[in-house]
Amino acid sequence: MTAAAAGGPVRSLGIIVHEQKPAALALGEELHAWLADRGVPSQIIHLRQESGADEQWRTAEGCPPSGRLFGDALLVLGGDGTLLAASRIAAPAGQPMLSVQLGGFGFLAGCRPERAQACLERVLRGDYRIVERVMLQMVIQGRERAPETHTALNDVVVAKGTTLARLLHLRAYVDDCYVAAYAADGLIVSTPTGSTAYSLSAGGPLVHPDVDVLMLTPICPHALNVRSLVLPAAAEVKLTVENVEDSEVLVTVDGQTGVPLGPEEWVTVSRSAQPARFIDLGEADFFQRLREKLGWGERCR
Repeated sequence: MTAAAAGGPVRSLGIIVHEQKPAALALGEELHAWLADRGVPSQIIHLRQESGADEQWRTAEGCPPSGRLFGDALLVLGGDGTLLAASRIAAPAGQPMLSVQLGGFGFLAGCRPERAQACLERVLRGDYRIVERVMLQMVIQGRERAPETHTALNDVVVAKGTTLARLLHLRAYVDDCYVAAYAADGLIVSTPTGSTAYSLSAGGPLVHPDVDVLMLTPICPHALNVRSLVLPAAAEVKLTVENVEDSEVLVTVDGQTGVPLGPEEWVTVSRSAQPARFIDLGEADFFQRLREKLGWGERCR
């Protein structure tokens, strides 16, 4: 189950802003001044863009962060993509995050922009819960390739690159047990948080974030008898590609960072030891988000 605990007072705050969103820049400056008036130290941290996000950070010192970001907690101004990028840095440091919806979808947002100051008042006095979300650890390695590790909040995807439109031939193993061979565009390993993202588009199940599982979902499988698998959260998933020699294969983390997969190389995905920590103000529950963001339960007329 997803762990939840009472929060404590926040005495300093990092404000993450997406540089390509003018509304995020303006709100970031406004909240930075608002916090200063209250004697609360804060720092604006810039994300240049979400593509290749792990290399796109800019702090007040003008260099990418190499460890913990400023603040007891992080206020994320952008969209879901900005929060995904922030989670990969914040999770190892144990920093809780509150996302303000300034993107188009905002499924993970915990606060609306017009309520930002009211939400921060609650955060500063400790009136919130900390909710932990499962993160993934992805390791790509090979016979002549040293292990390379990445983390993800939503998903890890092994799929064809940008060359010819042809199927990949993949094999999946769970805890060293052979699962199946797939002729498909790729495979998605997702968390419950990621069940409303790419996995959903590929026909995967909607999973409440409190359920402790992983999902393995094929992308456009060339078969009528292949569906998503729901796996224990403690499972280790190994993925290989048989025809990697004549196909461009890319391993993508949260849709933001891509790593090429070569011959005699494989990918293992498991639960990360460090969860993402969200600040929950009770503004909306999971089912309300399904109704408002995805139109869940609406009747067509």
